[in-house]
Parts: sequence; C-alpha cells; structure tokens
Amino acid sequence: MKKLARNLLVTLFTFTALIVLTAFALLSSDPVIQPSKGLAPADVRAAKNKVKAIREQLISRHSRVELQLSQQDIDAIMAVASYSIPNAQFGGSVTPYGMAVAGSVRIPLGFKSYLNVSCMLLPDFDASGLQDCKIGSIPLPSGLIQSTAVMGFGWVFGDEAKRTLDQIISGAQFKSGQLMLVADKPTDFREQIKGGIQGLANTAKTIHRQDQIELATIDVYLTTLRTMSNKPSSLAPYVQEVMKTALARTAAGADPAEENTAALWALAIKFGSYRFASLAGYDGKPNVGKRRSAALQGRQDLALHFLYSAILEQLGRAELAFSIGEIKELLDANQGGSGYSFADLAADKAGLKFSEWIAENDKQARRAQDMLAFSSFEETFFPLVHDLPEGFREKEFKAIFGQVGSAKYKALAQKIDVRIDALALYSDGDQVNQRRGYAMPVEAISSGQWLVVDTHTHTKFSDGSHTVAEVANKAASFGCDAIAIADHSDRNLKKVASRAYVDAIRDADLNHPQMSVITALEWNVPPFMGREHATVLFPQSADLLAQISTFRNRYDSYKKRTEEMLSAKPALTFLEDIDVYGTQPVVFYNHPSRKTFYLTEIVHDMESWMAASKLVIGMSGSPGHQKKKGKNNGSYTFKHRTVAGWDPAVARIGGKWDELLQKGFNVWGARANSDFHSTKMDYWPCQFSTTHLYARSNRHNDVIQGLQAGRFWAQHGRFIESLEFSASTTNGQTLQMGETGLSKKRTEAIINVDVQLAAADWQGLVPQLSELELVVVLPHSVRSYPLEFETSPIGSIRVRYPLTITAESTVVRIRGVSKQPDRRDYWFYSNPIRIQGAG
Repeated sequence: MKKLARNLLVTLFTFTALIVLTAFALLSSDPVIQPSKGLAPADVRAAKNKVKAIREQLISRHSRVELQLSQQDIDAIMAVASYSIPNAQFGGSVTPYGMAVAGSVRIPLGFKSYLNVSCMLLPDFDASGLQDCKIGSIPLPSGLIQSTAVMGFGWVFGDEAKRTLDQIISGAQFKSGQLMLVADKPTDFREQIKGGIQGLANTAKTIHRQDQIELATIDVYLTTLRTMSNKPSSLAPYVQEVMKTALARTAAGADPAEENTAALWALAIKFGSYRFASLAGYDGKPNVGKRRSAALQGRQDLALHFLYSAILEQLGRAELAFSIGEIKELLDANQGGSGYSFADLAADKAGLKFSEWIAENDKQARRAQDMLAFSSFEETFFPLVHDLPEGFREKEFKAIFGQVGSAKYKALAQKIDVRIDALALYSDGDQVNQRRGYAMPVEAISSGQWLVVDTHTHTKFSDGSHTVAEVANKAASFGCDAIAIADHSDRNLKKVASRAYVDAIRDADLNHPQMSVITALEWNVPPFMGREHATVLFPQSADLLAQISTFRNRYDSYKKRTEEMLSAKPALTFLEDIDVYGTQPVVFYNHPSRKTFYLTEIVHDMESWMAASKLVIGMSGSPGHQKKKGKNNGSYTFKHRTVAGWDPAVARIGGKWDELLQKGFNVWGARANSDFHSTKMDYWPCQFSTTHLYARSNRHNDVIQGLQAGRFWAQHGRFIESLEFSASTTNGQTLQMGETGLSKKRTEAIINVDVQLAAADWQGLVPQLSELELVVVLPHSVRSYPLEFETSPIGSIRVRYPLTITAESTVVRIRGVSKQPDRRDYWFYSNPIRIQGAG
C-alpha cells in the first residue's frame, strides 16, 4: 500500500513538473512584440488599401498572382491586426535577406505572462520557406508550420487553392526591402475560396446552434414587432414592446435571460440586417414583416451601431466588437470618409453594455424587464451623444489625439463609459433629483433702479440688416435703458471682434447718454461647431478689444475644432480671468431647445457649464424672432416648438429649468430678447420682448452685475409696467428675485406679489392680467398654485400668499398671462427665490 502511494506521488510530481516545465517553456514574462502606442487613421487607410489590392489579385480572373508589400504596408496591417484582436500584438520586418513575423498574446494568469510565436520566411536555394519557428522557447521542426498551414488550407478550400498557397510561400522574393509574392492560380480561385468559406460558415452555424436561443422564441418577439399598431421612428418603443412580452413570458415561468436574449436578436434581425438571422440559425429569411428603420437620438446610424455591437457581444466577441467600431471610425477619418465619430463609438459601447447586462444573470434580466417594459424613453438605456465630437479628419484627429490609445483618447472614452454607467438601466441612484449642492448666492444689489434691457441683438457686422447706430437709435426710441450688440463670432465674419466693431459700439454708446450699448458676442459654444450659441457680455475696460478678439479666435467653435475646444471649460476659464474692478463677463445660453433632440441635453449642458464656471448664469426663457407667428416661432424648426413664444425648458412647469433648480443650480431663465436681425422676422429691441432688470445704474458694468445677481423678470407685449416679487421669512428676511435665504421648517413664508399694469400695452391697448401662478420647486416635486387677485381701478394688483416651508430647499417663482383673443397670449416670468429650510 505504501509503495502504491509512493508511486502515485512520484507520478503526480512528475506530471506536475512536466506541466510547469512546459508552461515555463511556452510562456514568458515579456512579449516578443511590445504593445503598440495606438492606432492612427493613416494605418487603417494603408492597411485597407493593401488588403483590398491583395483581395483583387486573388479573386481576379487572371491566372497570375503578383503581390508586393513594403515595410510600411506590413506595419499598417500588423497595427490593425494588433488592435483588432484583444490582448494580442503582431509585428513583421522585411529585409533583403528574408522576413521575420512574430506575435505575442497575453495570457490572463494573474501575473505577466505571454505566449510568444515567431517564424522566419527565408530564401533557401531555389525556393523560400518558413524556418526557425518557435512557440515560446520551444523550436518547431523546420517545415512543420508551412506544411500544416498548406494542408489545412487545402482541406478547407481544395487542392488547387492548396497549390496556390504553396507557390506563394515558396516563391517569396526579397528585393529592396520589399516582399514579392508570385504564384499561378486557377481562374475559378474566387469560387473555390467562396465555397470553402461557406463550408466553414455552415460548420460554425451547426456548432453555434447547439447553444443558441430557440428560433421559436425569437419568432415570438418578431411577431411582437411585426404586429405593433404604431410605427415609431425611435428604437426605444420597440424595445419597450419586446420587453413587455419578455416580462409576461417570464411571469409564466420562462427563463428571463433567455427571453431578453431572444428579444435582442429579434430587434437586430428586424432593424439591423437579415444576416443576423443566419447567425441565429435561420436557414432562410424569417418573417419580420415590412422592413423598417429605427433611430436613436434621431439618427439611424446610431441605432445600427448599437444593434451591431450588441449582436457581436452575443457572439462572444465584445472586445473585438469595440475594436471593429474604432477601426471603422479611424477609416472614416481619412479623406472621403464621414469623419471619426465619438458619438458612434458611444453607440458601440452602449450596445455592448446593453447586450451583456440584460442577460448576465436572472436578477439583472428581471430588472431590465421591469424597467424597459414601462419606459419608452431612449435615455433609459442610451447615453446623450450630442456633445461628443464628430467628423474628425485624419490631420485633425492626429493633431488633437495623436492616435487611438493615447491618454487624451482614453480620457474621452472613459467619459463615455461614465455616462453609460449612469443610465437609469444600470444605476441604482435617482439621477434626476440627485442634487449637487446649492450654488453660492450672489451679492444682492442693495439699492438701484429698474431698467428695460435687451441683451441679444445683431447688426451688419454679422447677419443683421442694420448698422449698430440704426439698432441703437431704434432701441432708444422703444425705451431701452441698455442693449447689447451680440454679433455672431463665426470665424468667417472677419469684422466681428475687430477694432471697427468695438469703435462702432462705443460710438453708439456715446451718442445715447440715456442708454448703454454693451459689447457682447454670440459665441459658438465648443464642441458643437456652431450648433449651440451663448451670449457673452463683456465688462467695459481698456482691454476690451484684446479680450473679445482673443476669446473669439481661440474659443469660437464655428466649423473649427482644437484640443482646447473639446469642451467649453477652457473658454470659460479664460473668461474667469477677466475682472474689471469686480465685474466679470456673464454668459447666457441662447434659445436652448432650438436644436436639441432631447430636452435632457439642456440640463446636461447647463449643469456642466455652471459647474465649470460661475459666469454661466442663465438661459433665454424666450428666444427672439417673435414676428414669426407660426410653428417656426423663434426659428424653432427642428423638434421642439415654443410655448406661447417661450422656450419649453422654461414654459413647462416641472420642465428643465425647474429640474436645474432642483439640482441646486441658481439659473436665471426670465430673459426675453429680440435677437434682432431684421424687421422681417423680429421686433426692434424693447418693442415687444423686454427684460426688466434691477441694477445700480444702466452703465455697462452695473448692468452686468445686476444680471449676475438675478433680480430681473421678462415679458411679451409690455402689458406690465412694474413687478415686485419677494418672500418674507420667519427669520426676518425679505428675499428678492435671485436671492437665497433661510426660514425655519414648518413655518410660513409670505410670498409677496405686487403688479402694476401698464397704461397701454405695446400696441396701445388697455392691458389686463388674466391669471397669476405661483410655481413651487421642491427637491422631488414641482407644484403650481393659482393665485387669486383683484385688479384695482388704476391697474395695481397685490397678493400675499402664505407658504409653509417643509423641505430643505424650496424654490418659488411666478408667472402670469394676459389672454389675447385671436392672438398669441402675453406671458411674463420672474426669476426664482430660493428658501432653505432650517431646523
């Protein structure tokens, strides 16, 4: 018995030792090919062109193959191969004496370990061949690799193909640092290769079917999609419908992960490609009904990226799927392509995450059903991509990122990962109402006067139809106390931000002693390249010309992109450095919903800008272009429309303005401008749209400081002469618009509203206030209270409303309307007051 045990121990030790020795011989702590620094668009272009040339030679009807590869070609092909295959690196070097080829694959053993493979293609007498091949430190018999490769090739593609490959290897020549491959091939070589590939595909399909979702289950979800009564353009409602079916089938005892997987395959087959049906195991085309397209964030290409990546993940090649996506984008960065798109890459990443997560385990599968079956919103599973840079050409991509894999590239990729992880499907937190800490209150204006201002007008310096002097003259005639000339800072508008621009505004200011004419720019905010605009008001100083010209040249993103313009933060940091005796520039987001797809984009952008700088203080509650009476009012022609002339972010109770206030940002949205360009689509400054500001005076820097403090309100129709809105707390404070104060919880604050109607509105008619409304923004809800009031014979209105403070933050604002029969109603909006509950 002891002898048997001893023999077993010896055998076990010997076996273990052999394994260790073999592993030691096969594996190395260092790769024979060092990891590449990254992949550049030029590499992808060169590899694509060379592979295309090789393919054309092989499938042509000519019986002769003559291939030529330079060291540059080999480097490009190896770089793409290295990036495409996870944890692998390849390299090749050609000399007049032969070619060396090597590869390193990292083995995940918890410590550095690599499987290295190398081989030499060398001339030998009258033929070339593969020699000195090694796996790790184990040499392989000369000719073994070549004969094995040739035989395997022949087994798949036939004897003629086998002879062609044998000739290509044996006929290799090395001249002037280039590899020359020459061989004869059959004229039907293309058909032989195609038949061999089809055979491999059939074999793979047979193997794949053994562990595949039942086709009958996928058919259930194809039926769900085929019989949907409505035909939405977004992918999200289709996701909702298949998840409703999955939820019901799971409740009846089906496996939730398998149901989710089948639902995903059905979506990909319906909206992606029939080729997915073949991968799923269908012999022909399944019944999907009428072929349709679906979109994410209004773009069909994003939906396709999402679905293709999801299916590649299903096939077990998640990392490969992402590499393919990156390589495709690099190819697009070359001349003639659509340009490198980080939005597309975000869609790739989102598809991979979705596919992996919804079927990872029963718990996640059920959570996915519970959430997606009751949500038709894309934002549940797809990230915002509107601010991710797109359209990079090769030179631009190289200048900013260098190459894929650089630190700058990885930082942006990580930003996308964080955004995806924060989606409702994957996050346990309440993302909407998760407050970020209240903004610090701005110092109030203790004494001053009420002014009528317009902070957004244009002139002939950009796309306006009148001179600065003409706009100023008309503004003064309509009672403006201050206006801002905010011409577009597009780089092709050479006269904007010039000496002539500054001088024309200064002259208009001097010619109107009772009205200030402030220098401003309508800034193309990075990285949107002209899609999103903001007004930047600059304080008056001796350095004004240098400040606005430098800002425009460095940070205006109209059809321009640099490393500094991948976000708005560097530009805002530049503005932070401008300080004229305590007065700094202020920034307002113009017409925020005009070009957005999701209104959520507004919250995202304002939140990031305000977190980057205190100079971003608000947005246009009402855009200009109010002469446009139809569906294009305010020039809103994309997806969202104005509400009685006001941006929906502000006009909708509980909308995006209120959401920002819930998050703790003091955002001033009571801003109504003319955005004057011409009398064809606009009213003159202060003719119809007015912003009423409390400031020390109407001089430039006092106006800017008043805007920063937030004590202002805005209206259409000029039906209100004056408005006083405040909150009296139990702490003895009287808080004005824009202010933050304290009040004991469970006590009443008194909301004070005093309105004086104008003697006549903008058209000379007797005005009236039809409704008055108090909006109360709490951390997790927004409530609206109609306020009862009476109008005195002289047009004055006085309301005192007791409001019990119950939350740690209570934000109040008011709005009112003057009903206009057969015309668009006139609304006014106040800025908010924030009351923080204590005790």
